[in-house]
Order: sequence, then structure tokens, then C-alpha cells
Amino acid sequence: MNFLKTYSFFIFFCITTHILCQENFKNEDEKIKFANKLFEKNKFIEAESHMQNLLSNNNNSEYNFKYGVCILFKYADKSKSIPYLKKAIKDPNVDSRAFFYLARVYHYNYLFQDALNNYNKFKSLCSAKAAKALKLDMYIKMSKNGKSLMQNLSDIVVVDKKTTSLDKFNYSYDLTQIGGKILVTEEFQSKLDKKNDHKPIIYFPPFDQDILFYSSYGESGNNGLDIYYKKRLPGGGWSESIILPESLNTEYDDDYPFLNSDATTFYFSSMGHNSMGGFDIFRSSFDKSNNSFGPVTNLDYKINSTDDDLLYIVDKENTNAIFSSKRSSEGGMIDVYNVKVKVLPLQNIVISGIFSNKIKPNDFKATIKVQDITNNKLIGSYIVNNEYKYNIILPNSGTYKFIVETPESKKIHTGSVEVPLQTKLKVLKQEIELINKDGEEKLIIKDYFDQSPEDEDVILANILKEMSEPEINIDQYPDSILDKIILNKYEALNSNEEIVQQIIENEMLEADEVLEVDEVLEVDEVLEVDEVLEVDEVLEVDEVLEVDEVLEVDQVLDLNEKELVVNNDYNDNFNDNKNQLQIKNNEALKSLKKQKTLVSNIAKLNFEDSKKNAEKADSILIDLDSEENIELKNSNLELAAEFNAKSMILNQQSNNAITLLKKIDLEISKLEEEIDIIGKLQSKDDLASNNNYDLKIIESINESLEDPSKKDNPTLNNINDQVSNIGFIQNSNNNIELVQQIDLDKIKIDNKNIK
Repeated sequence: MNFLKTYSFFIFFCITTHILCQENFKNEDEKIKFANKLFEKNKFIEAESHMQNLLSNNNNSEYNFKYGVCILFKYADKSKSIPYLKKAIKDPNVDSRAFFYLARVYHYNYLFQDALNNYNKFKSLCSAKAAKALKLDMYIKMSKNGKSLMQNLSDIVVVDKKTTSLDKFNYSYDLTQIGGKILVTEEFQSKLDKKNDHKPIIYFPPFDQDILFYSSYGESGNNGLDIYYKKRLPGGGWSESIILPESLNTEYDDDYPFLNSDATTFYFSSMGHNSMGGFDIFRSSFDKSNNSFGPVTNLDYKINSTDDDLLYIVDKENTNAIFSSKRSSEGGMIDVYNVKVKVLPLQNIVISGIFSNKIKPNDFKATIKVQDITNNKLIGSYIVNNEYKYNIILPNSGTYKFIVETPESKKIHTGSVEVPLQTKLKVLKQEIELINKDGEEKLIIKDYFDQSPEDEDVILANILKEMSEPEINIDQYPDSILDKIILNKYEALNSNEEIVQQIIENEMLEADEVLEVDEVLEVDEVLEVDEVLEVDEVLEVDEVLEVDEVLEVDQVLDLNEKELVVNNDYNDNFNDNKNQLQIKNNEALKSLKKQKTLVSNIAKLNFEDSKKNAEKADSILIDLDSEENIELKNSNLELAAEFNAKSMILNQQSNNAITLLKKIDLEISKLEEEIDIIGKLQSKDDLASNNNYDLKIIESINESLEDPSKKDNPTLNNINDQVSNIGFIQNSNNNIELVQQIDLDKIKIDNKNIK
């Protein structure tokens, strides 16, 4: 009974509210006037329901334009507004702002060139006053910035993420490990701040810091929001406001300042500088002794996005950071991210291809599954679309197995694809075909990795948009990666590409390991019903083969309604030894590839550190010419010598690592050849009957097949020892660097005393 009363009251309340809302408007003109008033005041979220109602009654260009703008700012998926705005601009008499907001949609979705085209179209149609009101020049500049910033990509480790209200997001910052407080206060407001209802969000530092930064329109507001600072006075209170220099403040809004705990690094958000869209987060060095700032650096994608990214705060150890972003939130909401300060160079590789079935042209909706051959892990499953196209995203370079099947074929095809190392994010072109060769269905994979597809910008934009919305991923990174291998991109940005290039030039890349343009990879590993599955298809005794399904020996599995039966006709003893040997070889191959990644990273790190130490030595020597104090000059000469010696040691260690990389590559090549040979064996006699194989490899396989448990590889053991030694040296370098920094600080103090 109580439920019925409550339900009846709810129905009555809804009906009454609906009637009252309807009675608020005396006629249709009044309703239109109210909706337009909300729209012109930029209250797009409040106007959305009204514009939707008007559009449903009159599907014209005006309401398509206005409704498209409203949903652009209301929903997280910015692309929802595209069809409405594109329909609106078909009308030559439509409000010219439709081109501006269509450009904003493209801008949000990383289609920077399309955004520029529509911004410029709007510029050709609008008045100077309208362009200024919408900050057109700022957004044009941001789009150009976005195109260049996409060359420097990084990935972030997300520890936590929470969604909160935009007007209360500062309460979601946990400052336990940082100290201080974040407050919204009217204490430092100017008259113009009060007029614009601007209450700055201010980080109040602990009492051991005596400087405070905040934003304000100042007295004139000519440059929008600028950043100011005050100093804590000895007797309490704060000094007069001092505006930051023009090297930090821009003609556009600058806000959300934060100075780290040791007062050496300053972070802030800005719509100026080289922001890619909305507020971007920037950093600058800070010298407390004279309150001077160094060059301003954009924190890049993916800390920054095409939407607002705000209030970046780091802990005392410079390990963890908190920042906020509107990139994937609904209107009026914002996401607060807890991330690691150190970032990973983004190595994602995109393959865009076209699939064709020359046997049955209509059977083209193929499923392409991609496995990492080092661990048989399934990377992803991709479907060919109605335009015969597919896009595959890989985590990094390496060798991958492509497993291809179509709905109407009874065969599953596999092929190997070698993906080269990339120095920047780009789209690699590929073609996959099914052909009839000698009466059999064959798979052909053609890699054109030095070319890019015509729609590369659209493909990249879609992928960047998806990747720019990170979720919690801390569990995907082992401690060894987080502690040892992660590069701090802000410090390594200038040398990353050079280092990668050196690694590429010094690594041993055999010609037969690279798929050249126009080279056709014919794949003979076709799994048919009742066909024997060979060991090189990664099927081992009592081991499962993951192709999104599980295929076990002597087990029949329904795979997309296709029976795949594995028959074992080999001699039991030979087959057991063969499979045991393959297990050992695959484990060794997996270990080698992991070691290759580790040694490669150590080579890069040492090369980078060597370069930094050499630059420090050069910098000291350049300044010596003007130094008249003999004692100070000798002291600096010793310091320069230390940096130079450290540089030479690190450079030699980098060269040693690169030499080891060559040895690892050679061993990987030999092991892959051995795995390939063994996989094709049906009996030991096959070894003697084939003269194409290297004699040493044949002898090794023959011996190992007798008793796989006794297989030993001295070269592999030697490599393991060298990798362990390099790892030890790397840890020692970290300790040396710490000691050297302490010595450097002491020398600086001594120099100061001498002066």
C-alpha cells in the first residue's frame, strides 16, 4: 500500500512538473526565444533539451547547427555532433559559426587539418569582432601545434582515476604525500576577478615554503588570466602581487600554477604557448634565488589532450603526480588522474590494410587474430569492414603471427609478419589476399611498410582519440619496468630519436629478416580438417594452442563451426623428443628476446647519460675563459674532467651493450632457424636428405634429438652472464651518479665560498 502511495505521488509530481514547464511558455515564439537566449549565453548544456525539442519540430539548418553545438559540450563523445553540423553547413545561408564549431569537433577528435580547413572557412565569412569573440586565432594556432606535438608521443602509467564535478574537482586531490592545501579563495581577487566571478584555485604550500602562485585578471584583463605570485612576510601575511614574466604568461588564459616541494620546477596550465587545445599543462625550471624561470615545455600527449588539462601537482619524491582533464567526461564533469611522473615513449604501431579474397570475392569479412610469437599471447582480434579495410594496433615492433579465417572457408591460415622499429607514430600499409595456387587456397601477405595509406590522418586521429583516454593500467607494468627501464621523456626528448637511430644502425639486421616493399610472403601453414598441425604452428605435447580457442592433441574443437582435428602419425619416441626440444628452444627464444629489450634500453640510457655528461663538461669549459679566479678555475677544471670521464665510461658501456645486442640478434636468428627446421621434420631421416641446412645446425639438432634434456648452449649461457653483468653495471652507475651529484653539490658550495 505504501508503495502504491509513493508511486502515485511520483506520477503526480512528474505530470505536475511537466504541466508547469509547459505553462512557463505562453507560445512557441517564447519557447524559441528562451532556447536561443541560453544558446547565446553559451549555456549549451541547459539549452540542449530545448534545441532537441525545436529540432524535432523543425529539422532545418539553424536547429541542426544549434543542437549540434549543444551536444558537443554536453556529451563525452564529441563526434556525436558531426552529422548535425555537417548537415547545417550544406545550407549556404546558415549561421557562419557552424563552420567554427564543426572545426572544434574535428579539433577535439585530433583531425587537425580538417579543423584548420573549417576554422579558415569561418574566418573568411565572419567579422573581425566575431573572430575575436570566439578566439579564432587561438584555436587556429592550437590546431597547428597539435600537428607538431603528435610527433612526440608518450604513454602514462595510471594508478587511479575518478570522475567528479568540475566545480569541486580540487577536493579529489590527495595531498597526504605532498603537503599543503588546495583552496578556492576570494582573498586575492581583483575588482576584475569579482566582476568575472573568478575565484582562483590556489595551492597553499606548507610553512617551509614562502612563495604562493595564483591566477587573476589583474587590473586590466587585457591578456585574460595571468599568473601572479606573493611572498610570505616574516611577520605573517603576504607581499604585494607580482606578475610572472611574459615568457610564462601569454595573451591567452594562464592558470593552475604549482611549484614543486624543492622549489625547482614550476607547473601551470595555459591556452597559449604551444597548447594543442584548451588548457595544456606546461613546466619550467625555477631559480628561487632570483625568482627567474627557464624555458617553457609542453608535457605533450598523453598528459595533454585537445580538451582542458589542469592543475598538475607532483609529490616530494617526484614519483607520483595528480592532474585533471575534461578529455573523456560529460559536460560539467572532469576526471582526476593519479599517475606516475615518469613516462614511457609511445611505441604503438598501426597497420592499416586491405583484404581481398580472389577465390570468393564476397567472402571478405575475414577475422584477423594477432599473436606475439615470443609468448603466444593474443594481441587482438580484428574484423575486415565493409570497405575491405582493417586496422591493427600493435604494442611495439617485433614478429607477430597473423591468423586469418573467413566465414565461408574451412581453412585457417597463418603467417608471420616482421614489424620494424618506428621512431614516431605512423600508419604502416599492408595487403592480405587469399588466392588459388595449384588448386589450393593460399594466404599472401604484402607489407609496404615504407608507405602510408591515403587516409592516414583519419586513421591516426581515431586511434589517438581512443588512446588519449587512459584507464587505470598500473597492473600492466611490472616493478622492473617502472623502476629501471622507464625513460623520463622530458629529459630525454632531444636525444631519443638519435639514440634509437644509433641502435638501429648498430644492431644486426639480416636481409632475410626484413620484408621489403613488394615482397610477397607466401604462407603455407594452412590448417585443414583432418590435417596434421606441425610443431612450428606452436603445438607442443600436452600444450594448448591459443587461437582464441583451445586446440589440444587428439581433441576435436568446434572453431566457428569448423572441425579441426589434429592427428599424430609420428613415431612416438621421435615425436616426444622433437616436442621437448621445441619447448626448450621456444623458452630460450623468449628469454633472448626479453634480454634484447633490456639490453637495448640500457644502451639507450647509457648513451643518453654519456651525452648529458659531455654537455656538462663542455658547458664548464666554455665558461672558464672568462673566469679570473685561479682557485675557482682549477676547481671547475677538475669538475669538467669528472664529467668527461663519466661520459667516456658511459659511452663505452653503451657500445658494449650494442655489441651484445649484435650477439643476441645472431643467436636469435640461429635459434629461429633451428625451430623452423625441427618444425618441418617428420623423421630424423629428413635431416640427412636435405642439403640446404647448415651442417653445424644439423649436427646440433641430431645430437639434441637423441636426448633433449642434455641440450646445452654455451653461447646462450655466455649471453646470460653478460646481460647479468650489464644489469649490475647499470645499477652501479645509478649509485655512482648519486655520489657524483653529492660531490657536485659540495663543489658548488666550495665555489660559492671562494667567490
